[in-house]
Amino acid sequence: AHSDSATSTIDNMSDAPPVSADEWESGVWLRFRLHTQQFIEMVREGRAAEALDFTEAILSPMAEGRPRLSAYLQEVVVLLAYGHPEN
Repeated sequence: AHSDSATSTIDNMSDAPPVSADEWESGVWLRFRLHTQQFIEMVREGRAAEALDFTEAILSPMAEGRPRLSAYLQEVVVLLAYGHPEN
């Protein structure tokens, strides 16, 4: 399951919007994407409430003031609308 998760993360990164040089060099983009993957796994496992708390505590503060990260976060949070996103 871990390799599927890693493959999914790598595949998703190629679909990601471009980020600024500052976001890339500071590593915030990579950290944000890894945390986003954690969020996706929580949703997949049916832990929607925990995923929402995680978004509020971790993802939203990281995206604040970063329009590209905020836009990506909005796309990812839509997963909460689906009971089983893999179906």
